[in-house]
Amino acid sequence: MSIESTDEDQHLAVTRRVLLVAASRITQTGYRAVAETDPSISFDWVAASASDALAVLANAKPDLMLVDLTDPCLDGTRVIQDIVLAHPRMRVLALSPREDLIEAEAVLQAGAAGYVCRTVAIEEIVRAIHLVASGRNVLDPSLAQRIALQKLMGKSSSLRVLSPREYEVFCMMAAEVPMTEIARRLDLSLKTVANYGGAIKAKLKLGTREELRALARRTGVIPH
Repeated sequence: MSIESTDEDQHLAVTRRVLLVAASRITQTGYRAVAETDPSISFDWVAASASDALAVLANAKPDLMLVDLTDPCLDGTRVIQDIVLAHPRMRVLALSPREDLIEAEAVLQAGAAGYVCRTVAIEEIVRAIHLVASGRNVLDPSLAQRIALQKLMGKSSSLRVLSPREYEVFCMMAAEVPMTEIARRLDLSLKTVANYGGAIKAKLKLGTREELRALARRTGVIPH
């Protein structure tokens, strides 16, 4: 993996105070390896939810918020959206256990400045932390190539009419996630999710769920 490297030495020389958002203590403990690899990275605050993170940010000013997407109990996209809405200047890096284009685009639309897979070397996570904290954007190269190809071919332009939340629902509908499960993940009522579904179909001029999936395949949101 190779993340942007311009002026890296300068970025890596600066101390970064990080707010870690991770649902479980096991996951939280795992990030000790990152701090041990680079002493200039300090996990000074830990939160298990959006409300915990907001409580920290009421009195602290970390250089970066790192959101771990491993635990399904933590809706990372919603956490990022809530935090960025309340603190627009907050720099956010999301770490995922997998390379997931749908998740990556949802997270970036929610306001994250970076998305990296946890399977990369610790040194690459360290580099991503420094780059995002310094104002740069970072995306796992394999996903960056797929997104760049979509933009080159103009396939994703039809989805730009959707809001970040509509896009999030669109991705889950395309992946055949049941409406009840979408409601649970987003902490919305079933009626609200149904309304989103209707608005999405209207904006994209779609009649059926299969037409929605066909569009998702054409735009690369889901594989053919």
